[in-house]
Amino acid sequence: MSDTHRRQFGRRLAELRKIAGHTQGEAAGKLGVVGDTISRPERGQQFASWEMLAGMAELYGMDIAELFRIPVEDRGEGAEVLEEIVGMLDGRSGVDLEPLREALRLLLGTE
Repeated sequence: MSDTHRRQFGRRLAELRKIAGHTQGEAAGKLGVVGDTISRPERGQQFASWEMLAGMAELYGMDIAELFRIPVEDRGEGAEVLEEIVGMLDGRSGVDLEPLREALRLLLGTE
């Protein structure tokens, strides 16, 4: 994961924690870890373990996949290309394209 993606993902984790109404200290306490275990991933300094991500998702009241849904305004130029591809595929018929459509929609968070 690039530094840019790690920071972007960290901002997402911090946003979700705040929406759930927790401070970093509260989240750490409820998850049974020290504060750095929450703050370092949120600052993009390290990636949280899968176990920690699963705990965060549960604490924030969501499925783990929701942690990875980056808001449209934060996705950058690559997302515009993906959205254009989805638009082109939506105009075509054929069952063989459906798995690709679904994968792109999942990446974009537009299920």
